[in-house]
Amino acid sequence: MKRRSVPVTFLIVTLLFTFSFSSFAIPANVSLLEKADFLSTLKILEGSNGDYLLNEKLSRAEAATFAVRILGQNLHVLLNDDSYRKASAVFPDVNPNHWYAPYVGYCAQAGILSGDTSGNYKPNDYITEKSFLKIILSILGYEINTDYTWNNIYKKAFEVGLVTDLSYISKEDDNTDFRRSGAVNIMYNALMLKEKKTGKELFYKLIDAEVITRAEAIKLA
Repeated sequence: MKRRSVPVTFLIVTLLFTFSFSSFAIPANVSLLEKADFLSTLKILEGSNGDYLLNEKLSRAEAATFAVRILGQNLHVLLNDDSYRKASAVFPDVNPNHWYAPYVGYCAQAGILSGDTSGNYKPNDYITEKSFLKIILSILGYEINTDYTWNNIYKKAFEVGLVTDLSYISKEDDNTDFRRSGAVNIMYNALMLKEKKTGKELFYKLIDAEVITRAEAIKLA
């Protein structure tokens, strides 16, 4: 399948040419696949020949990986693999020898992830929509039971801009059939949202980590 390089180039150049303004303006009227291509270019989402398995469910291990990548910390985690594998031991059900262990360990240290009532993370279980939103809200600096509760997490996600459908204002029941497509939409929206503590758009994390630069954007054109 031919990759859609032109829309992705346009999105990245748009972001970087608005870099001097107070806020980003990522185009909203783009297709799901274009969003996925964009996240792939930013090394957040991986695909093969344009297939991002968007209709598949997302594991909790994969969700931890997305959290690390959207923060631009993938290389950092790989360079500190042993340290973060040890950090993953906070969850007794996380095998430190598995591929996802350093990602879980990083997120645990950063306060992005939390376990269940037994202290387990359950990395191989599928993540629900509420749980994924909690991760992204944590990345943006919002704390559960301080800025929102588990019951009104959908409303909070709508208020900050992670989701845009009006139904989320009154929605309460968790979505246990959460798909990778939903994660793509949420992460795409998150990039242009400001972190609570810094007041800077999340996309700056990728700039600071040198995941994407002005020079690279020019080469894509």
